[in-house]
Amino acid sequence: MAEIVTVKYRGITLELEGDIIQAYDGRYNERSVGIEFETQEVYAGGVLITNLLTGENLMDLDALAVEVIK
Repeated sequence: MAEIVTVKYRGITLELEGDIIQAYDGRYNERSVGIEFETQEVYAGGVLITNLLTGENLMDLDALAVEVIK
């Protein structure tokens, strides 16, 4: 199920639609569950802009989404 996360990137508020991925790294405490976000679509003011972004932009947005989720 896709999640919606709102982030501010380079002064612009964007809505990211994507998947939250949780992975257990093998340690015994609860903090060993890592969270990642995989952006599928990016909207600015309701307009789809995913195709205008580079891979590097998308990785930056994934990292910002994780900060918002935590």
